[in-house]
Amino acid sequence: MANQGLADRMKLIREQIGGSQKSVSQKLDLGATTWQNYERGLNYPNGETLLRLRQEGFNPTWILTGEGPMRMADGGGTDWTSPNRKTLELLNDCLDAVREVTAELGMQLTEDQVAILGSALCLAELEERSRGRPPLRHAQVIQLIKRYAA
Repeated sequence: MANQGLADRMKLIREQIGGSQKSVSQKLDLGATTWQNYERGLNYPNGETLLRLRQEGFNPTWILTGEGPMRMADGGGTDWTSPNRKTLELLNDCLDAVREVTAELGMQLTEDQVAILGSALCLAELEERSRGRPPLRHAQVIQLIKRYAA
């Protein structure tokens, strides 16, 4: 099982949206069994799914970690804009950075683990940008990956 806490949060989100696993999958333009697998704890939401959930008002930080409020309206996380090319490029860059750093550290990760770490790194990078700070340095990326991979 990937993460029972995340699975429970995904179920809470579906209950907030209202509807079945299938209807939520359709609403978010996901595969037929994708949401079901989230609620079973078999998969993590990728960056694009997190962006779609953000558009629905859910806090990506809460989704991934359980920290902060569930809803963005309650003061949670970065104020993400709608998914655009720059945001998706950033997510891809973050995924590449996770693969590179974990290889440097000799860590063996599944693609699901890479996806969750890449999403967390992307969230951290967006948070830094929203505060007018420079991009994360390589050492900070290593520290973040070690913290989330533990």
